[in-house]
Amino acid sequence: MGGGASKSAAGGAYAAADSAAVEAARKAAFAAVVSGKKIFDAHCHYFSYLQETEGMETLSRAMEKNGVGYAVLTGTPFKKTWMGKLDAPPPAHHLYDDGDLYYYSATDGNLYRHLMKHGQVQGDAAIGKFSMMGCGMNLGDYSCGDEAKAMLSNYPGIVGFGELVLQCDDINNMTIKGGNWTYTEPAIKKIMDVAEKPSNKGKPLPIVIYSDARSVSTKPYRSDFEYLDEIEMVCSHNPKVNILWVNAGASTRGIWTGYPEMVKMLVKKFPNLYLSFGPELVMGKVMGISREDCLKLAEELPHRIVLGTTSRGLFEKKPSEAFGEVPYAEQCKALKYFADQIETRAGKGPAASLRYRTATMLYNLPMPDDKDAAAVAKPTIVRGATLKDFRKKSMDGDQAAAKQRNFLAAMAYGGGGGTMTTQKNLSSGTSAALLAMDGCQCKKALVFGMPCCKKWLFYRPEKPLYYQDDNAPCYVYAYADQMVADAWLALEDKDRVRLAPTFASFDPTDLAAIDHVKRLYNKYPKMWRGIGELMCRHDDLTMMLLDKEVPRIDHPALMMEGGIYQFAIEKGLPVQVHHNSDRVGDNDNSWEYVYEVEEVLKKYPKLCLVWVHAGVSRRCSEPDHDRMIDRMCSTYDNLMVDISWVVWEDVMCDAQGVIKPGWVECIQKHHTKFFIGSDNVAQYFPIKDTSINLLAGNITKYYQLFEKLTEEAAANVAYNNAEKLYFANWDVPKGGGTAAGGELRYQRMPSYYQTEMLDPKAGEFVTGVATAIDDDGLY
Repeated sequence: MGGGASKSAAGGAYAAADSAAVEAARKAAFAAVVSGKKIFDAHCHYFSYLQETEGMETLSRAMEKNGVGYAVLTGTPFKKTWMGKLDAPPPAHHLYDDGDLYYYSATDGNLYRHLMKHGQVQGDAAIGKFSMMGCGMNLGDYSCGDEAKAMLSNYPGIVGFGELVLQCDDINNMTIKGGNWTYTEPAIKKIMDVAEKPSNKGKPLPIVIYSDARSVSTKPYRSDFEYLDEIEMVCSHNPKVNILWVNAGASTRGIWTGYPEMVKMLVKKFPNLYLSFGPELVMGKVMGISREDCLKLAEELPHRIVLGTTSRGLFEKKPSEAFGEVPYAEQCKALKYFADQIETRAGKGPAASLRYRTATMLYNLPMPDDKDAAAVAKPTIVRGATLKDFRKKSMDGDQAAAKQRNFLAAMAYGGGGGTMTTQKNLSSGTSAALLAMDGCQCKKALVFGMPCCKKWLFYRPEKPLYYQDDNAPCYVYAYADQMVADAWLALEDKDRVRLAPTFASFDPTDLAAIDHVKRLYNKYPKMWRGIGELMCRHDDLTMMLLDKEVPRIDHPALMMEGGIYQFAIEKGLPVQVHHNSDRVGDNDNSWEYVYEVEEVLKKYPKLCLVWVHAGVSRRCSEPDHDRMIDRMCSTYDNLMVDISWVVWEDVMCDAQGVIKPGWVECIQKHHTKFFIGSDNVAQYFPIKDTSINLLAGNITKYYQLFEKLTEEAAANVAYNNAEKLYFANWDVPKGGGTAAGGELRYQRMPSYYQTEMLDPKAGEFVTGVATAIDDDGLY
C-alpha cells in the first residue's frame, strides 16, 4: 500500500490507499467509460443476503467483460437466517424459506476490508473504478444518525448512504425488527441530516433508497400507489440532499398501470429526486410498465435517471433459476442496450447522461471530459397536471375501471368453503351467503372465521382490508370463532343444516392452544364440524405474523401427546390446514415442506387431514404438482385435498384457463379425496346489487372439471365427499331451545353483528345497511 493516508475526496473511499494512484486510476476508468460507451453501475450489490460474494477480483473481471466501467458498491444491510433441517443447504435467496432477515451492520466493514485487500494484492490502481456507500443501519433504530456519523469516521471516503430499504413487502415482512411495522421516518431523517453536512466533504451525500411505490396487493381498492408518501417524506425533508430511488420504486408484483405518469409528476415536484433503472424495468418485467414506457422516460429525463444492477454477490456464477433472477452478464447487456437505444432515439448527450454523467454528478465524483456530451440540454418536463391532480384522476378513473375488471378475483381468499369474516373481521352476513349459494346451486357449505387480523398502523392513512394491502403485521384474532358461532346460532333451522361451522382462531405454535380448542369445542360440541382452516406456512402471511415463530403443520403444539391432532381424532373432527408444499418463489422441481405433511399423516393415520389448496400459495408450486398430489393420495388413506383459491387458476389450469390433463387424471383416480371450494372471504354481493354474485364464479369455474370426470367422480368432488365428511350423521342442533326439547346453548339467538358490504364504486365497506339482501343489516 502507498503511504498517502488522505481522508479527502481525492482519496476516494480509501483513507489508507495512495490517493494519487487511486485518482489516476479513477481518471483512466472514466476515460474508458467515455471512449467505450461503458456504463456506470449506480448500485452494485457486493454481498448476497447470506453476506457472501464472489469477491473483488471476480467482480472486476465481470465488469470489464460486460462493459461496466465504474461501480458504486453497497453491502446488503440484511442477513438471512439459516434454519430448518440440519442437513439442508443454506438458503440461496431471501425468499428461500421462512427464515427471518435481520439487520447486519458488519456488511460495511466487510466491504471496506475486501476493497483494501484488493488494493493490497492488485495495487491501489485496482480500486480506482470503485466507490463505496454505507448501508448497515436498522431504520427502526432512532440512533441511525449517530451510526451514519460513525460510518463517515470509519470509512471517510464513502460517497453516499445506501442502499436503504424503506418499503418492500418481500423484505420488510421477513425482517425481525424494524422496517416491517416499525416507524422509519425519524431514523431516515437523521441519516439525511448527517448526509447534508458530512464532516469530511463539502457537498451533501446522496441517499440511495429501495422503496416500492405500492403494496403487492392486487385488490381493486388498492390500485393507487399508497407508499408514495414515504418518498415524498424523504424528498421534502431536506431538498439539499439528493435521493436516488432504486428501480424507480417499481417491482414485479402489484398493479402498475399509469405509474410512468406518476413518476414524472414526482420528479417534477422534487428536484432532488433521481431514479435508477434496473434490469427488471428495462427488460419489461414489470407488469403495467412497458419497455417503451421506460425508453420514453429516459428520453425525457436523462439528467435524472441512472442505471444500476441488482445481482447480489454473484458476478460470474449464475443465480438459482428457481427464483427467476437474471445473471449479472445479462443484466449488464440489457442496461447497455437500453442506453444504446437512447443514443439512437435521443442523441449522444442524453445517452451519456444515462450511462455515466448523471451518476457521476449524483455521487460528487470528478466529471470526465466528453466533448460530445459536454452540453446536455435538460429536456422540459411536461407541464400541466400536478401530482395531486394525477392522484385524483387515478382514484376517480383508473381505480373504478380496475374495480370492474378485477372484482371477482379480488374477493377470493380463505379456504374450504368460505370464510365468514375478512382479515378485518368484516362480513356481508349469512343472509347474503345463503342467497349467493342459491344463485349458483350451492346447496351446502363449510364456513369458518378468519384466524388472522390485519393491524392498521398509525402511519398508514388507509385501513388495510387484506393481508397484502400493506406490510403491517397480522395477529391471531381468537374472537373470530365466536363470531362464527353467533352467526350460526342466529340462523333458522332450515338454514343451519346448510352451513357446517369449523373453528381455527388460535396460534398453532402455542403449546397451550389445546386449551382454547377444548374450551370452544366443549361450549358447542354438537355444532362444530371440524378444526380449520389452520394457517401454517403461507406465502406472505407467514412472515407478517407478530410472533415470528414459523407456524407449521408438524409443530409440537399440534403433534404432541394430548395435542390438537389427538383431540381431533378423539372427537371425530377433520382438520383443514393451509400449509405450503414448497418455498415461495422457487422452481427447482422439489417440494421443501411436503415431508412435514407426511410426518403428520404417518404419526396420526386415524386423523382426517384436509390439505387446503393442495399445498399451494401464490408463487408456491412446481410444474408437476399434480404428480406430487397423486403420490400423496396414493400413499396416505387419511389425506383429503381441497382445490380452492389460487391452485385452480395458477397451477391446475393453463394460460387459457383450461384444466390440465394431468390434474384431470389425478382427480379421477382419487375422486373420493377431493373437494371444491369457493375461497370467498365473507363478501357475496356488492352493496345493493344482487345481479353480481361474487360466489358464483368461484363455483361455476369447476364445471369444466366435472365435464371431464366420470359421472360418479364428478358427483363426489362436487358434493358427496364434503357431504359425507361434514354433514352425514350430523344431528344438527335445533334453535327452539329447551321448550322444543333442545339445549339452551343452541337456542336461536338475535343477530348482533352489523353487515359489512363492499361498495365497488367507492372502494369501501358500507356498515349495517338494510337491503334486499339483508332486511336489518345484521347477521
